[in-house]
Amino acid sequence: MSTIVITGSNSGLGMAMANALRADGHKVIGYDKAGGFDVRNPDAALETFDFECDVLINNAGVNIIDW
Repeated sequence: MSTIVITGSNSGLGMAMANALRADGHKVIGYDKAGGFDVRNPDAALETFDFECDVLINNAGVNIIDW
């Protein structure tokens, strides 16, 4: 099965996708604020991944007002 990274997987649509994909047997890696990851920092994301990712679902919403 595929290795899938989902940003914003801690709630809402991201969580629903993660749960459905896991139920189908995929390896799902959540990349979200609850896990201590900041989707606004792409350099940190590159340092985090030491595996091959088959699919990226870029689902995270970013609140630009609080920047």
